[in-house]
Amino acid sequence: METCIEYCEPGWAWMSTDERRWINKLRKLAHDRPDECVIVKQPEDNGGFIYAKFPQKWVRVNPPKVVNLTDEQKAERAAALLKARQGT
Repeated sequence: METCIEYCEPGWAWMSTDERRWINKLRKLAHDRPDECVIVKQPEDNGGFIYAKFPQKWVRVNPPKVVNLTDEQKAERAAALLKARQGT
């Protein structure tokens, strides 16, 4: 799998990817916001890669939140999850 994001035009990003989650997301964005997200090439016509243009400000890197729990906190959360799953 490969994903490439380029900044060739001021304020715009170009993305080329063959990753299914990004393909689905770009198609949805292009459908919902056609003025902001434009698909230039579809995967069916481009060797499995989608090629799209969208605002550069949409590009973000979001690391996962780090949570350090004590053993007691882990046990409490596990008990609450089990209770929620049982519906009681």
